[in-house]
Amino acid sequence: MDWSLIVGDSLYVLWRPDSERRFAELVIEHIRELFGEDAIYFDMEPLLRSKAGIGSKPDGLIIILSDRPKWYVIEFELARHPAHEHIVKQMLKFTCALNDFAVKSSIIEALYNNIKSDEFKKQMFSKRGVSDIHYFISSLIMHNEPELVIIIDEEKDELDEALKALIMPIKVIVFKTFLKDRSSLKDHVHLFTPIIKLSAPPKNFREFWAELLNRLYTTLPNVPRREPSDDSNHRLHTGTSWPISSIHFEW
Repeated sequence: MDWSLIVGDSLYVLWRPDSERRFAELVIEHIRELFGEDAIYFDMEPLLRSKAGIGSKPDGLIIILSDRPKWYVIEFELARHPAHEHIVKQMLKFTCALNDFAVKSSIIEALYNNIKSDEFKKQMFSKRGVSDIHYFISSLIMHNEPELVIIIDEEKDELDEALKALIMPIKVIVFKTFLKDRSSLKDHVHLFTPIIKLSAPPKNFREFWAELLNRLYTTLPNVPRREPSDDSNHRLHTGTSWPISSIHFEW
């Protein structure tokens, strides 16, 4: 079925990604809209392989830094992929591997090393009051089972039927993209249902942007400073020219 959206006076048509990688790139841009403001995405693709040699590489991992932290194993899929032979087989491999203590230990070290090398991620942990990152990651991974999430570009009845046969719970997010111009992703909109809904927009955008900018300046003290905006859009100049002269923020 070919879906279309009307936004204002413009018609947007459904886009079918030509590769799983291109689809994943679009989804990753909206991880916090999908999983909430406390979500951190890791795309280092740790190898999940048990001692028996059963396993595979997930497309990504997500940690939720909330009062009740949790973690997700993410798999990006295209609707044209066969459900039983490809998608369900991957989920079974992940489940087998994640029951292995050594696999969880390797995940902990991979996540910790990734966080140590990323100043922005370290600041997110610090803002949540996490002083011992290694202990936090170890406790989360060892004492909590991950939720498996498939993010797919279209509904797939075959997939729904196939997943019913599995014992483990698996969430499916349908993430559709619509283009105004069939040949370009420049003007597009997305349609999806988030796992965790974002909080309501702030009543005072100036205070909101001021807090966000202060966090940015703490991490990157050399970034040029500017007054916070009263609008839901905010643009910050980087102090450089091409290829990135400014950063666009939007609620």
